[in-house]
Amino acid sequence: MGTIKDMLKRATAARNNFDSDLKLAVQLVSDDLIRLKQDELFEGIGNDGNIIGVYSRGTESMTKGLTGVGYPKRAGDPFNFYAEGNLFKSWKYIFKDNSSLELVASDAKYDELKRRYPKMVGLSTEGQMEFNYNLLLNAIRGTTGRHFLP
Repeated sequence: MGTIKDMLKRATAARNNFDSDLKLAVQLVSDDLIRLKQDELFEGIGNDGNIIGVYSRGTESMTKGLTGVGYPKRAGDPFNFYAEGNLFKSWKYIFKDNSSLELVASDAKYDELKRRYPKMVGLSTEGQMEFNYNLLLNAIRGTTGRHFLP
């Protein structure tokens, strides 16, 4: 365990390196963050935890016969935002001012979808809890805990 002086030295190192440790922790779980967003979108869940919208009969007839991921699109089923998969592949995060993350997508349809369905942006409360308290907190414990190892 060491002396009190050793512990103080380690605690000071942890404090002084917190910003870089936090960034590292976010990098370690960034794929999980993006997966959470993709899972919510594929289920049609918005940032308020509710279904964003449902497919119409028109969509069902336009996509009739299509198969694969995201199909069939049946009237009344929640949107899954999956066509060719480009939107899902284009998600990334932006780390802002050491205190917040922003999820963005570079797919050409993203801006239009975001305008039409603003609740598609960000995680639901359940997704935020999963990310913050299960994934990110454990990653932070790992990145800051290294300062306390002998």
